[in-house]
Amino acid sequence: MSAGARAVKWIVVVTAIMAWVLLHVWLRTETVRTGYAVRAGERRREVLIEDNRHLRMQLSSLRSVDRLEALARDELDLSVALLARTVTDRESVAVRPPGHGREMELAGARVLDRD
Repeated sequence: MSAGARAVKWIVVVTAIMAWVLLHVWLRTETVRTGYAVRAGERRREVLIEDNRHLRMQLSSLRSVDRLEALARDELDLSVALLARTVTDRESVAVRPPGHGREMELAGARVLDRD
């Protein structure tokens, strides 16, 4: 074998080894990068699950019958008896809840307050 052929052979071998090393390093880097992305996604999922749990608890408390009755009584001046009454759409009802002397419209029904 001539010196030129031997040099070409060594160049091919060294190039192949370098290509394999570079491929190996690239694959390891991508594996680590993918692992970080997966972990970040898992953390985000955990945060969203916790947020969902908090929002469900908040929704449950906002829908609480006791809370709604307190709002109706304190802010809308409705009595418990008026809260329990069902008024159908467009039915004219004369109800005199305690408190104000004004007429109110409620779901298309006429509601009269105490004078």
